[in-house]
Amino acid sequence: MKLELDVEEIVDEVLRRVPDAEEKDVLEAVRELPELEREFVVIDPDRCVGCKTCYEECPVNALSEPSHLQAPDVDDDACVWCRICAKSCPVDAIHIVKAVAKPSPDGIEVELEEVDVVRRKFVLRSAYMDGEKCVACRLCEQVCPVDAPNVDELKIDEDRCIGCKACEHACPVDAITIERSLSPPEFEREVEVDPEKCIGCGVCKEVCPVNAIEMKEDVAVIDYGVCIRCGECGRNCPTAAIEVREGED
Repeated sequence: MKLELDVEEIVDEVLRRVPDAEEKDVLEAVRELPELEREFVVIDPDRCVGCKTCYEECPVNALSEPSHLQAPDVDDDACVWCRICAKSCPVDAIHIVKAVAKPSPDGIEVELEEVDVVRRKFVLRSAYMDGEKCVACRLCEQVCPVDAPNVDELKIDEDRCIGCKACEHACPVDAITIERSLSPPEFEREVEVDPEKCIGCGVCKEVCPVNAIEMKEDVAVIDYGVCIRCGECGRNCPTAAIEVREGED
């Protein structure tokens, strides 16, 4: 999918945000922009069940806490594009969209493409409804995407339950307990350090959101057991010593 952003609208928006800017300078800057690439987290509020898995799994707290009434909001400034939220969503309500913007004769051309991610597997251990606590509000039945809770029978159908915990979080009296596990996230990106280019500045270590990088003998070393393949290290490396590429783990 491609979009064309009109140059006049872009200039007007910049001038609105930066009152002291000169129109000719802004126009020149827009036309000389390099190609830019950015990913965005897109959440479908109609599919979201408020299970909070994305909120709990986000390593940088870039998502607001959702509920059965409100899908999470994304803090684009905090997001590091690790894609873990999309990988962890049990109902495919979260999608990753890559945007590539480059100058065109009339403005800026933006190409949008959805990124395929490897979804994590949910393994249900147990699903329990406490009949003594249940007040038969049936909220669990309303939020469940697979119709697993049955308030009349005071049980949850474990053959249907996907372990998303939407019912557990929505229950106002804590009558539901879901025990589940998630498979480790699989990654589409590869991150590699070129020791010949690394100057030991430590910038990558400073920006890594999960402390997966250590400096050993003035060379960055990545702990791949901790690394979330977000690419922050590569985007901030001043000598291009860290390569971040799409591939298979």
